[in-house]
Amino acid sequence: MKISPYNIVLLLLLFIYNVGLSGVTGYTYKEFKNYNYLDSGEYYIDSNFNFESLFPEDSIAKDVEIKFIKNKIIHSVGDSYFNVCKIKNKTNKILDLGFKLNMPAGWELLNSSVLFSRSLIPGGEINLPLRLTIPQNAVGGTAYVINMVASTKEKEFYRASYIKIPGISDWDMRTTKNLIYFNERYNTEDLEVYLSNKGNSQEIIKLNFKIGKNLKMLDSTANYITFVSVPPYTDTLISFQVQKLNRPELVGNYSGGWRENEILVAASSQNGKRKTRSVKFLDLDSEYYNLRDEMYSPLNITFSMFNLVSGQNTFTNITAFGQIQLNKEHDFNYHSVFSGLNFQNGATITSYLNNPNLYNLNFNYRWNEKLFATLGNVGLGNPLINFRGTGISSSYRLENGSNLKLSLLNSRFFPAWMVSSSYKSTISIPGVTKGISYELSLAYQDNRYSSFRAIYPQLSFGFSPIKNQNIRLNIMPSFGTYNFSGNLPGNDSSMSGIAYSVGYNGKLKKLSLSWLNRNTINSLDAFQAVIMNTGEVKYPISNKNNLLFTHNSYTVLPAKLYNNPNFLTEAQSLGQSINRLTFRSKYNKKITLIAGPSLQTTNRQSFVQRNNPTSSFTNLTYGLFGSIRLKLNRKEYISPSLFFGNTSFINSLIDSLDYISTRNISFGINYYKPKWNLNFRYVKGVTFFIDQNVFVFEDTRILNETVFLRANFNKEIPSRNLSLQGSCNWFLRMPQNIQNFGLSGRMDYQIIRRLNGFVNTNFITNSLSNQEDGTSSSRFFNINLGLTYNVDIPQPKIKYYDLKIVCFNDLNGDKIKSDDEVGIPNIILNVKRDLETSFLKTTFYERELISDIEGNIVLMDLPEGDFLLSFRPLENLGVLYNTKGSEQEISMQEDYTLFVPYGEGYKVTGQVKISRDVNSSLGTVKPSGVRVEAVSTSGEIFSTLTGVNGSFSISVPSAGYYKVSINNIFGDNFFIKNNKTLIQFDGFKLFRLDFDVVEKNREVIIKGNSKFNFGDN
Repeated sequence: MKISPYNIVLLLLLFIYNVGLSGVTGYTYKEFKNYNYLDSGEYYIDSNFNFESLFPEDSIAKDVEIKFIKNKIIHSVGDSYFNVCKIKNKTNKILDLGFKLNMPAGWELLNSSVLFSRSLIPGGEINLPLRLTIPQNAVGGTAYVINMVASTKEKEFYRASYIKIPGISDWDMRTTKNLIYFNERYNTEDLEVYLSNKGNSQEIIKLNFKIGKNLKMLDSTANYITFVSVPPYTDTLISFQVQKLNRPELVGNYSGGWRENEILVAASSQNGKRKTRSVKFLDLDSEYYNLRDEMYSPLNITFSMFNLVSGQNTFTNITAFGQIQLNKEHDFNYHSVFSGLNFQNGATITSYLNNPNLYNLNFNYRWNEKLFATLGNVGLGNPLINFRGTGISSSYRLENGSNLKLSLLNSRFFPAWMVSSSYKSTISIPGVTKGISYELSLAYQDNRYSSFRAIYPQLSFGFSPIKNQNIRLNIMPSFGTYNFSGNLPGNDSSMSGIAYSVGYNGKLKKLSLSWLNRNTINSLDAFQAVIMNTGEVKYPISNKNNLLFTHNSYTVLPAKLYNNPNFLTEAQSLGQSINRLTFRSKYNKKITLIAGPSLQTTNRQSFVQRNNPTSSFTNLTYGLFGSIRLKLNRKEYISPSLFFGNTSFINSLIDSLDYISTRNISFGINYYKPKWNLNFRYVKGVTFFIDQNVFVFEDTRILNETVFLRANFNKEIPSRNLSLQGSCNWFLRMPQNIQNFGLSGRMDYQIIRRLNGFVNTNFITNSLSNQEDGTSSSRFFNINLGLTYNVDIPQPKIKYYDLKIVCFNDLNGDKIKSDDEVGIPNIILNVKRDLETSFLKTTFYERELISDIEGNIVLMDLPEGDFLLSFRPLENLGVLYNTKGSEQEISMQEDYTLFVPYGEGYKVTGQVKISRDVNSSLGTVKPSGVRVEAVSTSGEIFSTLTGVNGSFSISVPSAGYYKVSINNIFGDNFFIKNNKTLIQFDGFKLFRLDFDVVEKNREVIIKGNSKFNFGDN
């Protein structure tokens, strides 16, 4: 049969009529049925379900084959999901099929029109493109099922595709308050922990609480650990009741670590994320007695007695000190100490005054920060001249900043006197960065006790030749005469000498250097001289590691005056030198490592003539040391240390004596807490100065052991005005079996205002045991006590006043409390000194107090001057607000009562409401923490922050026009309706204003040029 082109066209038209087009192999159009898949029952289907096994009569028949191009896929929220479902008729007859798609709740099929009924010819196949939107709040870490159902009148055919949403962990923890206050009305307060889960999967948060020992959680589980399940896109607020324990040291105590008055909250999840917050609990009082700076009191007297109950002579000390202010430009200070007052056994006032070591008197005068004068026991304050005595010293500051000083002193212990003068100033020299500071001095000494007279010119100057380089030089030559016979003027001999000090500190790139040398060995000042050297070199290797080399040496030895051949008294020289190279590494915030080598020498010499020592012994100890500092918490640490070394003994006068060195080891541990600390050290071998006898025998070199233990304790109880201190020492040295034990305690207390006392006890035991003498021991115990009274007399420059603050409900608006106006409790006051306006920097530490049941706050002994006051309510006062303002200033010039009125003012209340777009991809947006402002016509700004639900309330002090607005912190995708609304308070005191924050609509764009593989693979 011949097939013509016309027959072919006719055949194609017939095929198209029966099968149809649209990317399919065969179907016929039938009436579209709107199938409501929401009525199909369960929307969330477990991804592990096997539909073939559930419905074998439908699947195994294989009448219809349904496949998804993407069977299992991981897909992120925010992007539209696209898939193609392929449906094939495997029978030999035409099937009339209806289609429906089961999806999770909240998912939407954008092209739902594709699900119309079709007739599918035998072997025919169709492709159904599916594009879905996934809601923003879809839970992550979960697989979802998309189920295609093709049905005839007799059967239903199923196929599933699985979509897994990846989990996103984004949670946070915070506490609603960092400070929580107790008071006399509230012994229990709520600790609120806020958990926010912005991620798309459920979080199991572990909360671990560390409770201060002054606090107790009433509703916590064992060990203060609890687990909280936080669903995705939700916030959870958990409240715990915290009760204060009745410990007096809690009252007013702002110091101490978390163990006392804090709760540390640690939140952690399974992925290792961790957040910590600390909340401090304060027990505020309504009364405060300020501790005066008694140096400004005109008279302070201390009477103390020592060696009570000791079996020894009791002696008494009397101290008097104070300041007498003549006016604001002149003041007079004095300090006197009379110790060891004991007129038993024939002691007299004359014998007492003949011993200058027992008493001390000082009088100081100051005029307008220019003239300073001191009368009494005075020192020159010159590091190159060691002279101190009774006399007068005065200095005067010139207008150009220069300083003149004159001193006249008479020795308190032997017949000698000295006069000294100096001029100190600064000059500028081109090329020198900071100028040159210099001091010219001239002194004269007449010493009849040592039979010499000398004059001491002196020049000291310091300058910085280049940036970060500083040099200091001090030179003091001396010229004098010395009488070898002591009385005959004809035997005077001329002498000269010199003393000097030189110092340097600077930086060379990363390297920091400092060095100071002082030498008075050739000075005509005294029979003893000093040679001192200190140096430091520091190099930072990194932010956590550095190297430090230190050198310190100090030697006391006979000076040049000791050359007198007739001076036959034996003298000694003692010196010590310590050198260390230290590597310091801060491993992390809690661990610090220190290690390095060290070299220490100790020298002792005896002289009859300066250059001819009769004995000279040196101990040399070198080795390696190391320590670790472990920080247990903010104010608690432990530090073990270790030293390995070698100690040798050197006799510089007898070279033939070759004493063998000995090894030594030292181990120690320090433990520190705010209220007590412990120090332990063990030494095997020798690391201290000993004589050569220890090195003669092997046993004495090796078996020498020392154990030292010391503990210290201190505790403050402010509510009872008590201070407790204690210490314990134990020392043991073997094989000599020398033991020492000491126990000491002290209590300071207040009897009444301005009358304080102390009690101190000491207990000491000593024992020594050897083969020759056996065991000998001794004990000592004593009690010491004293009283101090501070006289309260007003002075021109510094006065103390009392301040009473009354917080009350001002019903009539006159801002003065009347009998029918009740006080307002629980108003927190923060008071601090305004130092910018204070002409006298008297001590006053910032404090917080709280109003009592009657609304009163009392502060006693506030120093004269200006103070800054800040008020805030502990609880919600409703419509009441501080009509004088929350921030106030007060000048204390007399005892004063300050009324703080709270009244119903003009108020704007409302709420910030947020309208979201259903297709938004921005996640959770909250209305809390939004700044709301009300601006008056004069430019005054009154502001507040919105609460958790977006509510706000602003109070303004007076009527008039106000423009109320909020800050758009939400971004460009949001716009605010009725922002910057004008309100007029004229007759009405309360207005309601809501702000609508609307998110702009998000367009869903389906791009038509995307390529997709419709093949079978």
